[in-house]
Amino acid sequence: MTALRQVRPEELPVAPLRCYSFLDADCGFRQDVRAGLSMRHKLAPPRWSFDARGLRLYAALTESPEFYAARAELAILQAHAAEACEYVGPDAQLIGMGAGGLLAIHQLIQQLRPALYLQMDVDAVAVDVVTTALAEVFPRLNMAGLVADATRTLVLPGFVGLPVRRKAVLLPGWTVGSMTEDELFATLQQARRMAGTGGVLIAGVGLKKLRKVLDASCNDAAGAMAAFNAHVLERINSDLDGDFRLERFRHLAFYDEVKGRVEMFMESQVAQVAHAGGQRYDFEAGEAVLTGIMCKYSNEEFLSLASEAGFTPQKQWSDEARLFSVHGMTVT
Repeated sequence: MTALRQVRPEELPVAPLRCYSFLDADCGFRQDVRAGLSMRHKLAPPRWSFDARGLRLYAALTESPEFYAARAELAILQAHAAEACEYVGPDAQLIGMGAGGLLAIHQLIQQLRPALYLQMDVDAVAVDVVTTALAEVFPRLNMAGLVADATRTLVLPGFVGLPVRRKAVLLPGWTVGSMTEDELFATLQQARRMAGTGGVLIAGVGLKKLRKVLDASCNDAAGAMAAFNAHVLERINSDLDGDFRLERFRHLAFYDEVKGRVEMFMESQVAQVAHAGGQRYDFEAGEAVLTGIMCKYSNEEFLSLASEAGFTPQKQWSDEARLFSVHGMTVT
């Protein structure tokens, strides 16, 4: 009788990547840009910043000394890895909401080794970039992409043949911070629906701090944030046949203590005209285009919002400097 040969992990087939789109016809980069730049107070939608170049720019930003949030989130997940794994449990279906938390996503996948990972973002390009990057590190991870708006109701497709015991949703700190409070509440409600009965939420939260600390975080000396902030205009030029002259805009960012958020702008330094997607846009000298926000919360504020959305807080971890926190919650 021929002896059975043990198969080594590297000999196993690489898991195929699949992507499912749930976007409505009125939701897309072109539509968002047209709507945002046609507003009285112009907006260049930041949720479209994570194409391949955007992800590289964000990676450079996470290494700047002033921009601490991503490193703090990663350090918390590493320090509490065993507890987080025990909390979520084995054979989980992990759902990552938003492409901006790749460090946290990578760390949780490494810790949990989920039965299935789903990457969700409104941008199909971002979903492809993130899942491709993850597949290079975890080639045998069962993984799929979901192109969907996190603030709109979504019914997840069923995935048969996988030993999933529990669903866990990850809301990285970048995703939490880049939404208004109303958008975050809608996203938390969607997270609850996706996690389902007995499911859990892992959420990162940037905490409120002194203005000088938060101002410095978005105005690093190396200019990494300025480069990332300008990228949405670069993408408008490349994807929508735009003619924005980036040298005529400057990065502007500060913490608004009343709103509890960092606001980032690209400020027009001269009166000018730009085109994109067949549309004309006029800018006055000094006119600021909102390109991103980073909302900050106290732990109490975030927990109150999550509780109202249908979660029961159970775990809370913070870094030593109390700059950031990570929360574990179950569906109520």
